[in-house]
Amino acid sequence: MDFGDILKQWETHDRASTAGEKPTERDAAPADPVHLTRQDIDRMPIDAVLDLHGMTTLEAEVALSSFFATAERSGCRKLLIVHGKGLHSASEPVLSAFVTRWLDRRASAGRSGYATRENGGRGATWVLMKDGRNQRSR
Repeated sequence: MDFGDILKQWETHDRASTAGEKPTERDAAPADPVHLTRQDIDRMPIDAVLDLHGMTTLEAEVALSSFFATAERSGCRKLLIVHGKGLHSASEPVLSAFVTRWLDRRASAGRSGYATRENGGRGATWVLMKDGRNQRSR
């Protein structure tokens, strides 16, 4: 999935939201992400996905910056970053560690963790976005 596909998903999601669809129970999560349980987080819908497979760390950094800027503007709550498990790396997984370090520096990135098995397990990371009022530099 490339960034254009992600934008199409957001546009489709936005159209559904503005069409007056009521949020489902699955969409309703406690307002404070700090107090969410892992089960609450796993039930939250993923608003956008970025696949970094095959990218260098430089390419991944550019993609992450653009992805997060768009997610911030769109009001996304939960993101999924697919980085792979590093099975094709020469030595150790590169992108997984890079994503963790990158998220530590991004003010809008809140809690994060490995995805559920259905969403990639240790090959993907979910991220809860902080709301605009809670974004302090790290």
